Amino acid sequence: MRLALLISALSAIATSAAIPRNTTAAISNSTAESPPHETPDSQRHIPVEMKKCMGHNLSEEYYLGAKENMVTWAYEKKITPTNLHAEHYPDNRHGVTWYICNCKIIFADEVPAWELDEVQQILAAECGEWQSGWVWSKKWQKGYNVVPTDWYMDKVEKLENLCPPGCLPFRAFPKPSKGN
Repeated sequence: MRLALLISALSAIATSAAIPRNTTAAISNSTAESPPHETPDSQRHIPVEMKKCMGHNLSEEYYLGAKENMVTWAYEKKITPTNLHAEHYPDNRHGVTWYICNCKIIFADEVPAWELDEVQQILAAECGEWQSGWVWSKKWQKGYNVVPTDWYMDKVEKLENLCPPGCLPFRAFPKPSKGN
């Protein structure tokens, strides 16, 4: 009996996790509890808990190129739960890397372009334009990071944690996100 209840509960969780979120305009987005949506409005912002400058002056071309690579990747893909996804420019050894940590245990996470625009604005206001840094939203369980690619690759090679302390489980080396 208990096994049947457990299987039923897990089935319900799996089914609800597969239901796409934010797919219809009929869903109200006026509350602060709303998950991220593709199109921004004046009431929707990333609920930032922490932000930090890392002190690296980055090339504007590489910064914007890596951001555009992330926008392109995220157009039809999501970051799998407890994972991160990184995009580099001009390549995966030099330049700039944008990476996003999805710290949710169950749900895959979208990365709409408006969120990346807002992260860029937050970092420019906090650190100056084209500077490295990160933004953490505990409420969304999501971290946004802009760093030199050699810094990122050094962390990956040393199997060091890349996501914020509140992001569990810690993952030093990213597993492939769907669509990679």
